[in-house]
Amino acid sequence: MRDVARYLALMTLLCTAPVSAQDLPRERIDVTFLASQARRLDVSNKDIMRSAGILGTFERDPMATSDDRDKTPQITQKRLSQSRLDLMLRRISISASKDFIETVLRSQPKDESSAIIIESGSFGLAEIRSALKDRGHEEYLAQNAAGYVAHRPIVIWKDASLLLAPGDSLTLDGSNGSFLLNGGYLRISNARVQGLSPQGGTSAGFKPFVLTAFTGNAIVTDSHFTDLGFGSFPESSGLAFANHQFGGEGRKSSVQSNTFERVNSLSLHEFGGVDILDNRFIDSTGDALSVFHARNVLVGGNVIAHTNGHGIKISNASKRISVSGNAILSSTGNGIYVTDASVGTAVQGNLVALNEKAGISVEASACVSLNANTAIANGSGGIAIRKSLSAIVADNFVFENRLAGLSIREQFHDDFTRVSGNKFAANRFGLSGDQIGAVALSENDFARQLPRIGNGEFATLVGAFLTQTANDPAGTSLIEGNGPSSVLGIAAFSPYDLAACANRKDH
Repeated sequence: MRDVARYLALMTLLCTAPVSAQDLPRERIDVTFLASQARRLDVSNKDIMRSAGILGTFERDPMATSDDRDKTPQITQKRLSQSRLDLMLRRISISASKDFIETVLRSQPKDESSAIIIESGSFGLAEIRSALKDRGHEEYLAQNAAGYVAHRPIVIWKDASLLLAPGDSLTLDGSNGSFLLNGGYLRISNARVQGLSPQGGTSAGFKPFVLTAFTGNAIVTDSHFTDLGFGSFPESSGLAFANHQFGGEGRKSSVQSNTFERVNSLSLHEFGGVDILDNRFIDSTGDALSVFHARNVLVGGNVIAHTNGHGIKISNASKRISVSGNAILSSTGNGIYVTDASVGTAVQGNLVALNEKAGISVEASACVSLNANTAIANGSGGIAIRKSLSAIVADNFVFENRLAGLSIREQFHDDFTRVSGNKFAANRFGLSGDQIGAVALSENDFARQLPRIGNGEFATLVGAFLTQTANDPAGTSLIEGNGPSSVLGIAAFSPYDLAACANRKDH
């Protein structure tokens, strides 16, 4: 009877304890207003982050914008030519996605269409047009009052570079199958790149895109991209980095302080060493940022809003991905989605709100840390973890999510999920679980979690948890469910990556 009385007393305390605005300042964030502000380009990312309460969460690595990374390769010999596009694309067919080459070739006006090839040296758009004019092909790159219009694909080869300078505007004409392929060095600074979609007569659905591949690297800053990307190929996603080869990480790439409107996706596909910093993504037609089998990627300080897909998707054994200080609002998928054997993802200090699925979802991944995030009014819950190893959920604020603040499903009974220092308020459930495995709970705040603290397996175990918490408020409560052995899930991961996991229960 004493345990029952203690339980009822603690339940009364949890349901009636006053909480001041100073205790839960993020509860008052007007996320609907923030989502509307994201479409206003006169409102800075910094202002949105300040209103979201996450300004200063992301601290940029000082090496991210160092002079060494932003130095244009010093190549003196200039060489530009025209070549049949099919011959150029066949050279990359081994590493390209299935059917990508054929789809791009079908978008060309005729079988023997030529591309503009920058073979060596550094060119600007004016220099390309001048060289083409000397060869009698000035129609390949036209010029009007708005800027330059590429009516043919542009290819930057290994020993070459293309520089789009401040004030430049480049339109890629999709009706002629135009796109930009960078296998060398691409620098876009304070410029505009837009796609002009075809109106019949070419392969259905084709839109121009910008692709960095092979040994290519790109520095893209303070620029504006619109109406790019099509299909399910990562290479044609919009602005893409794909299939890095031959140690291309020697010079890191970065995408910083740009605006992307109606771009299908910024995609990193089998690529490493890219920083995605302080950008604005509005009305993406696919996942705003897709990280697929990538490594050593920093995603920080971005505003992502009104996405027709996930805000950020990290998948296919990606490793060492840091997602810090981003505001992700009103996507049709998850705000942040980590899946498919990804290892070592750190998700810290982000605001995820008004997403139709979960604010943050982790599935079939390992060594994921979710720290100090704010999840508000998401459709299927604040934070969701499923079939994952060694997850840490710490110091997050989860408020008014339609289902659970935190759901844990199909976890392994011999592996810990650590849940500590989180604040739960006004979710349908605080904790929801099915085959929860082992969950270590400590110092979480349920004072404003109404109407229910637990659902599923947590509903049957919450009494013992509250009793233990009453006896030792600062202690750790271990709740054990009926999950399978983690031996069943380890096979999907690299032993080397798991060995480096700092979240393991033996650490």
